Amino acid sequence: PMFGLIVAVALVNAAHVDDFVSAGGTLTMVQATTLKRLYRLIAWFMGVVIGGALVLFVVDEVSGAQPSAHWVFVVEALLLTAFTAYWILQTLQYAVDGAPE
Repeated sequence: PMFGLIVAVALVNAAHVDDFVSAGGTLTMVQATTLKRLYRLIAWFMGVVIGGALVLFVVDEVSGAQPSAHWVFVVEALLLTAFTAYWILQTLQYAVDGAPE
């Protein structure tokens, strides 16, 4: 559930980039359109990984054949990498003006 919520928050952040800029927010590293695309890309990637993990889980439970001995670790590593990218992107967005209240 946690990573699913992070997907939702990344999509919300993408939707509110224009509001941030119109309210006087300062973007130092990227343009608003690039920031929105990056948030959406991270959300899409995490959604695909979560979907793939659900498929692997069902295959494992139904057939008993594990696709790989370490598939859970790989899924977690991919999701943590995507979350790290999200966190860095959000930090860059709010670096000058601080996080919204």
